[in-house]
Amino acid sequence: MSELYETIDLHWEFSPEEFRNIEMGRVPLEMGDRFFIFMEDNCLYINPAMSGECLYMLWFEQQGDHFVAYKLRITKDPAVVRITDNKQERKRVIGILMDSLRVPRTRNLE
Repeated sequence: MSELYETIDLHWEFSPEEFRNIEMGRVPLEMGDRFFIFMEDNCLYINPAMSGECLYMLWFEQQGDHFVAYKLRITKDPAVVRITDNKQERKRVIGILMDSLRVPRTRNLE
């Protein structure tokens, strides 16, 4: 990840089944796949499939019978990203989780 980043605290809860889907990540297999996503040491890395630059890092911890995403690091390098509003960035990460990692669209993660 770029040295230009911002880290924000959050609290998104996931069931064990949802977390298994997140933990599996996603390897781009075809041209339409936009992201390379993988988990390492309870941190989910989200990278564009074409450039490989890390856009987001999302940390998880288990709390009882569910999993919580508690911290999100967002790259702020202007050469890599165009969005500068953290609320928009959070929505983008939620969209990636739902579209790429089978987190149900019915979830409210705001």
